[in-house]
Amino acid sequence: MTELDEHGRNLAERQLWLNAEDLAGIGGLMARWLEGNLSYQPAYYGSAPDEETAELVPVLAALNRAGFVTEFSQPGIQLTNGSAQRAAVGGFCDDAMLLNLKVATFGTDLVMLRFASGDTGEGSVVVTLDEREEYTFLGRTEGPDDLEHGYGEDLSPAGLTALIDAWQIHLFDPVWGRNDLLWPLLTDTVELLTPR
Repeated sequence: MTELDEHGRNLAERQLWLNAEDLAGIGGLMARWLEGNLSYQPAYYGSAPDEETAELVPVLAALNRAGFVTEFSQPGIQLTNGSAQRAAVGGFCDDAMLLNLKVATFGTDLVMLRFASGDTGEGSVVVTLDEREEYTFLGRTEGPDDLEHGYGEDLSPAGLTALIDAWQIHLFDPVWGRNDLLWPLLTDTVELLTPR
């Protein structure tokens, strides 16, 4: 029988998160959660990704293993009845991954918002419309207090510091509903970074 804590989290899995001390460790666990091999991840209340994420799991898991710890993603969805989405992903990375993302996106239509540790991004770009209402935004950073609130209970102090010190990246396709630019580009980028 699986032991659970007072919040219903698997204690053995929680220990894995508490042992993650850097972006590589956190990214590896995030990949496992995306693939259904862990039942929870910090700062998220579901036991699995949203249904719309299913087709993105391979590229998201690979991104996490390559050093871009994803925190948010969504496929592009064409405008229908006032609802639409822009393909988008957000998360945390180090200087080397930032450079890889910059090189990969240079000369494309993709937009990358990047924030160094301590930057206060307070702009907002709508990436989801729901019945003509603005619903999801990118362009706002999470400060140390926000990250402490969302992750502090489930990560080691070193793991939390790794997130606080990382670049926060928001990458999106400005064209509503388009899925054939961001996701293939990220797949190709990860393949180039993966040792053979």
